[in-house]
Amino acid sequence: MIAVTAVTAVARVTSVLWGSTVVVAHRRVVMLRCRHAAVILMRSVFVVLVMLAHRKLLARMHPDQPGANG
Repeated sequence: MIAVTAVTAVARVTSVLWGSTVVVAHRRVVMLRCRHAAVILMRSVFVVLVMLAHRKLLARMHPDQPGANG
């Protein structure tokens, strides 16, 4: 279930990045285009890293360990 959610989220982030890059590429201001694409790219990387860290945290917790339920 987590893997399906992760794949879906990565696909959404990639589509947003690709769509925004195409929209921004048609603007005439080059500085705005580069800055906007860089912000989207950094946010995408941050989201993926947070998802991977959360997934590893959940994988390490087992129901028989103390603190696994809260």
